Amino acid sequence: MLFFGDNNQGLFLLAPIAILSLFGLRSLWRYSRRSFLLLIGLFTIMLLVISKSTTFNPLTNDGRYLTPFVGLWLVPMAFWIDTIAEKRQSERSFSVKRIALYGLLFLSIRNQLLHIAFSWNYDLDLSRLARMAMPPQNVSYLLKTVFPSAGNLPMLWLIELMIGSTLWVIWQWYRHQQNKKIIQAAM
Repeated sequence: MLFFGDNNQGLFLLAPIAILSLFGLRSLWRYSRRSFLLLIGLFTIMLLVISKSTTFNPLTNDGRYLTPFVGLWLVPMAFWIDTIAEKRQSERSFSVKRIALYGLLFLSIRNQLLHIAFSWNYDLDLSRLARMAMPPQNVSYLLKTVFPSAGNLPMLWLIELMIGSTLWVIWQWYRHQQNKKIIQAAM
């Protein structure tokens, strides 16, 4: 989990916030064993599929394929946050934990963006960045490098809207048919 491949980053190096999720696994187990087993099962299946990927080679830095795991691992972290929020503790102690949580979250986002930007076929050129930390042109350049297909999002949203609308119309028609049958049976 820490290291993935020879020169690649592991899940905990790619997203340090995922470490906190380990603390929430026990709380998730107590809350729902079925959910716990589903989470661990999905993680195991995803890990096995990606580890057997035919696209793996030393040039691809496949740690970027671990990014979907981060969302999955945030579920137990929510249980850990609930656990520490319920405990009686000083405001200072709770503030320190909150700062650590947000620090790890922002570090995780930074690590993932840069890891993808430097992966194979994503060409982040550091010489094109301005020296200031966060000027808009740096952010724009980084996001265009990491998300080269972002221009396709409106088309994706249109297709999803059409599919969703079609499913909604079918559902409404089905409900109408069921109501007609109930009314006819009542007469």
